[in-house]
Amino acid sequence: MEKAIKFSIENKQFVKALKTATKVINRKNALPILSSVKLTMQDGRLTMTSGNSEAFITQPLADFALLDGPKEWAVCCDPATLISALGEIGDHRLIIDISTENTMLVQYTLSEQTAGKFSLPVDEAVEYPTPQGVKAVGDEQPTEFRLPADWLLREVQNARQSVASDELRPVMNAICLDSDQEGLCLVASDGHTLYTTRYEWGLGNPDGPFIRSGEPRQVLMDKQMLSALQDCFGQTEQVTIRSNGQRVEVTADGGACISCACCEQRYPNWRSVIPQNMPYAVTVEMRALLSALRRVNPFSSDSSNLVKLSFEGSVLTVTAEDIDFNRAASENVQLQDTNLPAQFAIGLKNSSLMSMLQVAAKTENVVISLADATRAILIRPEDCKDSTTALCMPMLLNDK
Repeated sequence: MEKAIKFSIENKQFVKALKTATKVINRKNALPILSSVKLTMQDGRLTMTSGNSEAFITQPLADFALLDGPKEWAVCCDPATLISALGEIGDHRLIIDISTENTMLVQYTLSEQTAGKFSLPVDEAVEYPTPQGVKAVGDEQPTEFRLPADWLLREVQNARQSVASDELRPVMNAICLDSDQEGLCLVASDGHTLYTTRYEWGLGNPDGPFIRSGEPRQVLMDKQMLSALQDCFGQTEQVTIRSNGQRVEVTADGGACISCACCEQRYPNWRSVIPQNMPYAVTVEMRALLSALRRVNPFSSDSSNLVKLSFEGSVLTVTAEDIDFNRAASENVQLQDTNLPAQFAIGLKNSSLMSMLQVAAKTENVVISLADATRAILIRPEDCKDSTTALCMPMLLNDK
């Protein structure tokens, strides 16, 4: 360092940013510098950057004060050491001195009688890679649109239940944002369940079409990005999403930015997976059904987690059985409405069914659409204006 640097910052904010930063830091990196976080002071703003070969997070640190030193600088430091050292300090301010010998001295005062300090090395940030931006590809401009942050964060959290962990098909490890000029569909699927919901931009919006630049496209957000979204944009009203098919970038007006390389594969035709013309439907109170599923769950097979739903008139019987250990449980749930034929039964994976019920039930009652025991079921809120749909694939029943 050519000049010493001194600044203060609130400890809880600093530790929170460090923990968020580590979500994209790999244990082993081709570039050793990527094991560090980069602190940058520029244009009166302090930011923290972390990343790997494909993804980067940039977070603004608002509650700080530059006490001495140049107005523009950048250093790299070890986040793991800082998190361990600062974890027990609580809601106190830190005084951080970075010397010309590339040493960071952190001082804190807990009370009039208790104060402490520690030091650790820092590195020059010259070798730290600059995150790639989302640029035009030839004559094609990046696709750009804006979303309410609370809607995106809520629906991403719901959709994460259906994101896969598939090494052979990495495209399934992403959430798909399928955009058009009226809004977008948010989709996630692991092959056994599917979650989708739609954000409607609305007709005649004075701000123009939903897509600000570029053409409608599928924007894929890898699961590595998802865990950091809440941390970076939890206090934000609007986020801007840009993608050129090679990279996707989520930004906010406050300076927060998450960027990631796009998967080279194309997302499957998810619309073709959703069954059409389902002849039967039942309406049931979500909490009653979910509670019954939880109570019978300990009695299901550890290998299959199979639960049987049997419908007879206005009564749904939830049954779980583990033949190997001679245990079984069943419980009746009252249906609000049904047009199912007598003695209709279907097998489902209980954990998947419970997950889909929780994310799709945005009203007190849910509507479950069915066709037969070999076709997927659809779960939707009772409110017909809500576009949320959850899908569960059936399992084979071994009834004799």
